[in-house]
Amino acid sequence: MLSRDHYLPKHGLPGWNIIDRSPIKLWRKELNAASQARDAKALAKAIERARAANYDNLLDLQIVMAGRLRDQLERIERLRHSILNLDSRTVSELKSYKNPKVEIHQSMRAAFTLLGFSQKETQEWASVPAILGKTGKESIMRKIREFEPTACYLDVALAAKAFIEPYNLEQVRDNSAGAATFYVWAKGMIEEVESTGGAKRDEGVGGGGGGSKKKPKKTQPKSAAKKRRK
Repeated sequence: MLSRDHYLPKHGLPGWNIIDRSPIKLWRKELNAASQARDAKALAKAIERARAANYDNLLDLQIVMAGRLRDQLERIERLRHSILNLDSRTVSELKSYKNPKVEIHQSMRAAFTLLGFSQKETQEWASVPAILGKTGKESIMRKIREFEPTACYLDVALAAKAFIEPYNLEQVRDNSAGAATFYVWAKGMIEEVESTGGAKRDEGVGGGGGGSKKKPKKTQPKSAAKKRRK
């Protein structure tokens, strides 16, 4: 905690009641910026600095809110890494199943629904190993890495939830450790989407809903397009 003298105005007005609020504004701004960026590391640093400068507890609310978001982001990262750290043997085991139990299939469908695959695409188990085998931009691991709950629509999350709601983790884990990892990730991401209400859907836009952030396509100015036509 910084000393009271740190907050006294530089022009030397007497009395302890006159406080320079500019540091408080600075730390509040830093907390807001880190929160908007959803950067767990930046949030941790901002929280630490804000706590050190939290004279008269003026930043209590912002620190609490930032702490909750930091915990939320760290949880998302842990769940993400649980999938990304799956060894090839576990993934190969999933791909080798011919007719697995329904809870295994439904766990994979829930995860794939969140990642933007349609229910029709995952209706038959034969499509699951094929999806797991995709590479490049369509790689499941890449989609998991890029997934953001804030970019996922609520109705998509609820559709994914319907697949796994009848089952608990023990049921899935007793039959497949790999499917259980996808189950835990899907359940966690669904909870995150539900807690925020999901992404806002543009009017007239439907379908899709995977939570990956896509960069908008670049468009040429009209003047450039006219010159090209000439």
